[in-house]
Amino acid sequence: MILRQINPAYKLANRNDQCDAASMGDPSVSVALCTFNGARWITEQLQSILGQTRKPCQIVVCDDASTDDTVGIVRQIAALTPVPFHIQVNPRNLGIAGNFQQALSLCRGELIALSDQDDVWRPEKLEVLANALQAQPAAAYAICNARLVDWQGTPMGYDLWDLHQLTPQREAALAGDDSMELLTLANFATGATMLFRRCWLPQILPVSPNWIHDGWISLMLSAFARCVPVRRTLVDYRQHPGQKVGACRRSELRKLVWQRVMNREFYQRESIRWADAYAFLSARRSLMRRESDLTWVRRRAMFDRDRYELRTAGELRWPLVADHALAGDYHRYGLGWLSAGVDLMIHG
Repeated sequence: MILRQINPAYKLANRNDQCDAASMGDPSVSVALCTFNGARWITEQLQSILGQTRKPCQIVVCDDASTDDTVGIVRQIAALTPVPFHIQVNPRNLGIAGNFQQALSLCRGELIALSDQDDVWRPEKLEVLANALQAQPAAAYAICNARLVDWQGTPMGYDLWDLHQLTPQREAALAGDDSMELLTLANFATGATMLFRRCWLPQILPVSPNWIHDGWISLMLSAFARCVPVRRTLVDYRQHPGQKVGACRRSELRKLVWQRVMNREFYQRESIRWADAYAFLSARRSLMRRESDLTWVRRRAMFDRDRYELRTAGELRWPLVADHALAGDYHRYGLGWLSAGVDLMIHG
């Protein structure tokens, strides 16, 4: 059973490390910026970070074995500013999640902002998000909206919250007690839009190697504390063919076509991802806001596991699809009856 594959690295963190409230005063901000062959974009992004109305106390740059001049450009910019830089060059590629986890370990500010190499921040981004967190001391992280732009920086006509369908109702759920149910649907907290309290790092690390770092961080932070959504567009989120993770619109028809070509390996990977999250939180259930939230994570893991299994065992197809259809899982995690129909017809 996939849900029994508990990662031994997910040991229970010391409860004394739990972050119960915000620190007093004006918290310092570290920026965790990961780079890989980003010479084309890195100057504009660093300029936007250095131009913040609330200056960071530290910029951590972890380069994942770039083969272009990314590191040279970063060092040139770092030499011209009083803001402290910590530049780490990896001798080998760690991947996105591993590189960001390394960057987080080097941050010393009370708040941490995640940064991609190819975006552009509005000057007030750090100030607005830090103020939002200070206004809600029990919250662990804040997120903002982002404008999608193409590789030249031209607006694409819609923003990230439109793309993710983060409606006012979902925004309220993300900020409230039902955030874990919402986050099992999709990752609504893109890393470039996030600011969180460093004191929560012992509770949310290590990041599962099967997850993208920002999805893992937002899920775990929401399990332990609250989110503060800020409905302001504070990032230009650049879309281009060379990026590892991005965003694009898909019509419902294209979604269905995409779903039909998802083979059993896709659902196996998804079920393992959610099983990792379930194992991690199970070891920390005493720290969770609501232990009952584990049910949502387990439910998502079992749904993806069963979608994998029905692609390998035809005789299970009808009972598995019927069980999840009656439970509402196809409407919650898929495209409703269209997804159920695909699962009934798909082979292998």
